[in-house]
Amino acid sequence: MNTSLRTTMKTGTRVLSLFAFCATAGLANAQLSEAYVSGLLHTATGGATLGPVDGRRLTVRNIGSSGEDGVSIRMHSSSGGGAEIDIAQILQTPGAILTNKHKKWDGVINYVHRMISNGDNTALSIYDFTGSGATSVRVDEYDEAGGLTGSTIYPGPIAQRPFVPNWTCPFGGTPEYYAKWVTLCNSCNPVLVEGWYCVTSSGDNTGEYSNNRIIVTPELPSTGLPPGGTESMILTATGVSDLDVSYAHIGTFDALSSGTGTAHLAEVCTSSTGECTPATAKLVASNIGSSGQDGVEVKWRRTAQSSSGDVTLGDMIYSTGLATLHKSGFLAGSSQEIELTSLTVKGLSDQAYVAPDFSGMGATEYLVTGYLNGAIVQQTVEPNGGGIILTTDQIVCGPNSTVVYGWITWYDYQCQCLTTFWGVTGCIYGSWGGGSPTYMDRIVFSPINPIPMGGDAALSVAGRDLTNPIEISNVQWTKLCPADFNDDGFLTGEDFDAYVSAFETGGIDADYNGDGFVTGEDFDAFVAAFEIGC
Repeated sequence: MNTSLRTTMKTGTRVLSLFAFCATAGLANAQLSEAYVSGLLHTATGGATLGPVDGRRLTVRNIGSSGEDGVSIRMHSSSGGGAEIDIAQILQTPGAILTNKHKKWDGVINYVHRMISNGDNTALSIYDFTGSGATSVRVDEYDEAGGLTGSTIYPGPIAQRPFVPNWTCPFGGTPEYYAKWVTLCNSCNPVLVEGWYCVTSSGDNTGEYSNNRIIVTPELPSTGLPPGGTESMILTATGVSDLDVSYAHIGTFDALSSGTGTAHLAEVCTSSTGECTPATAKLVASNIGSSGQDGVEVKWRRTAQSSSGDVTLGDMIYSTGLATLHKSGFLAGSSQEIELTSLTVKGLSDQAYVAPDFSGMGATEYLVTGYLNGAIVQQTVEPNGGGIILTTDQIVCGPNSTVVYGWITWYDYQCQCLTTFWGVTGCIYGSWGGGSPTYMDRIVFSPINPIPMGGDAALSVAGRDLTNPIEISNVQWTKLCPADFNDDGFLTGEDFDAYVSAFETGGIDADYNGDGFVTGEDFDAFVAAFEIGC
């Protein structure tokens, strides 16, 4: 049994440094009452203090015996969110307690998880859903292959059970505990997901989840109303002097979304019904400075076979700001995540310089295609890394209106491969007060003779000297092999057996179509996907 836990966290090579409230080196070492880390506001609770901020890690200090000292991470997300927590010191201290509270949008704390240490790297877990009116609590356990190994229903709103980590990571990586309150479908109430990330010796996270995890689901009375979102996750402790919290994120777009640099990240829902879906949600990254590192990252929970979305940068075409959109993923036959392509946009007062870079995909040239009413009106071949000028004759959005940039990763039947395109997809009117007709419906940048992709991993956008926030919307993604139920990268009978086991016990993972219920429709949909293969 591997119960060693990570006690330090290095910043990953692909994660931009985050410095909040640190204008000088002296302030970087100061004790703070609040700080933005990963774009989310962290506020000290009780008598605790915060800091210093180290990349995406924050140390919570001055923890006493009141049980109220800790940190509140503001998420304000319909999809919930979570963070990594270094619990090594807690599990090695008899009687030490870690408390994780879920606060709804209305300020009510309805879920509480307490981990009471035995001092021998084990603990007693108490899941308390009294504040939600739960009639029972279901705990599902999954092994490293993703198979359901245990499912227990506890009557009443409280469940108590031993917490005995049996944590393993491939290639000798070190496990890092995480906890998150998330909604697993649009109509679902939040559940608690516990597990661990596998962290390499260099400090990189090698994946959002390991397959070993615990999902704790309260059975709630039906209200007929949309499920409430997550306002914040509150972490407090006793029995230890400090607590390290890192890699906080929100679950917008069913992904891991976080801020980079000094950006402040918020989820905004445009739905009038209160139900937030990928079609009505958007991420807004504000507080963009002049470093070029401030922005947002959206990392898919699993390697994706397709993704798409829109990015707006305000009216920067009429400014001198700069922004770069990055796509990372894997080349075919490789397990190493790299930057595959980027799109740099620079404002030139009344024009924009747009430069795609497909060098990560091995392309030396790219094709620029302009469309009007669905018909091609212009095509040119440009050298990779070189840019083009968008003039007001090509893409006219007018002052105070917004150009929309976009991407799509999909299977291209021309090259018979998985690839990524960038595009200027049009204008948004109204958000910035008007605009003019668009001469070209869209402009598409596509690599010529790229190396085929093996999968899609993440999108990130960083800018400098922008007059408006960075916004990401209309994001959709599908995992590389939908029927690969245990996510080991292969489609085998183990996937079928794992799904059948989850389905027979009513496990939440068996909700294959994501409608919040486990029915025969889910079984039929999985069987159909399994028969199609990958």
